Amino acid sequence: MDDYHYRPITFEDVELHPSAMAMLLLDSLIPSLSKQTADWIFDFRTCCGKLCTSPSSVCEAAAKELLEKIPNYRSAILSDISSRIECEYSAEQILEFWNEALAEILRLARVADTHCSWIAPIHPKDPIQSLEDHADFYARFLKATEKASDGD
Repeated sequence: MDDYHYRPITFEDVELHPSAMAMLLLDSLIPSLSKQTADWIFDFRTCCGKLCTSPSSVCEAAAKELLEKIPNYRSAILSDISSRIECEYSAEQILEFWNEALAEILRLARVADTHCSWIAPIHPKDPIQSLEDHADFYARFLKATEKASDGD
């Protein structure tokens, strides 16, 4: 599995399989997801080098909803995994990794105090390697946004 695109996410101090980074695909494959779950699954993926947090109730609800709905879309999910993810694992194995990760998230969210946190490691190819890099990027982003809005 490509270690740049698929990194182990540590959720509440428990390391999940690197393929969990690709669970964002579920958002496009399960059309009936709640907005809260769709937002959570997007945020779940954006944790490389950044500690993410969410209320434990949101993590619990999202994991529960995904675990309940995955069986209804199993064939579409397996087909999409096969066509999009090239690695040494079968689509069946990856879906099993996802189910295990979601079950673990559900379990951990149920015992968390108020919030859950997760993070994935920074990769040497990442353009942002430190808090200073992030601050510089954000400052440039705000400046570009100001220039774009001045032109309206």
